[in-house]
Amino acid sequence: MEPIDLENMMADVAPLVEAAEVRQYESNRWVFAFDEDFFVEIEHDVDLAKLVFTTEVGQPLPGAEAESYKLMLYLAFMWRETGGLRMSLNPKDDMVFQVYDCPVADLKVEVLEINLKNFVNAARHAKTVLASNVGEISENIDDAHLHFMRV
Repeated sequence: MEPIDLENMMADVAPLVEAAEVRQYESNRWVFAFDEDFFVEIEHDVDLAKLVFTTEVGQPLPGAEAESYKLMLYLAFMWRETGGLRMSLNPKDDMVFQVYDCPVADLKVEVLEINLKNFVNAARHAKTVLASNVGEISENIDDAHLHFMRV
């Protein structure tokens, strides 16, 4: 198997996902800027043979923290339906992050493009959900409501 040239792959995928800019910060870390407030970091975990996509999606509204966390746990439970997409919480500032692992074995630009586009779309939706009344959403949630999150 031929080694994957991630540097060129990241450069090639940037215009396909309509990123305004992509910067490499370390030999294994890139940041895609989609606008001044929306970034996706991609880190190559060599030991685990995967790319880890990460982005901030916001903070729960005051008073909606419990419902937001419940929705995040529900999403984690649906890992099969979401392709492994998950949410995490930064303990320093309660910022919610969306995270996804993309295997690098036999990775092609087309697969990276699809995964990154789906990740970006899911993150934009997650931002909207966190900024809204999560309680109303979680009361009426079923599997169909989270299929948009599929990466």
